[in-house]
Amino acid sequence: MPIKTRSLRTSILLFVAIGLALPALFALPLLYKSYQAEVERRIALQLDQYANILAFGAREPLWNLSPDAVRPLVEAVLSDPDVVLVTIVDRTAGPLLEIKRGAANAQIRQTGRKVVYKERELGTVSVGVTGD
Repeated sequence: MPIKTRSLRTSILLFVAIGLALPALFALPLLYKSYQAEVERRIALQLDQYANILAFGAREPLWNLSPDAVRPLVEAVLSDPDVVLVTIVDRTAGPLLEIKRGAANAQIRQTGRKVVYKERELGTVSVGVTGD
């Protein structure tokens, strides 16, 4: 009789373990996909915020062709370790400021904004981040 009891207990434990493991195995890919989507959304939001801040802050320096005036703002954005690329390009004079740091082979997500002042397009700003 004890052999059958042990066999029944083993069977019950095995079924409970399988009953818990199967849903977990099916849920893990869905949870990972949801996590990745949330990370991508937050990175895009961060990129948009930095690009908007730089585009607004670079209006006067681009108007006056003064890259030194925008440098404190760029340094503030670069205080975030995820930001690895900042470029400010004047429409007529070309690159005004370009800072790139980090590994050369790092995957960078980049976005840009037009800098508009007094209804004139003065140039563009670009920001790149990495999730490393």
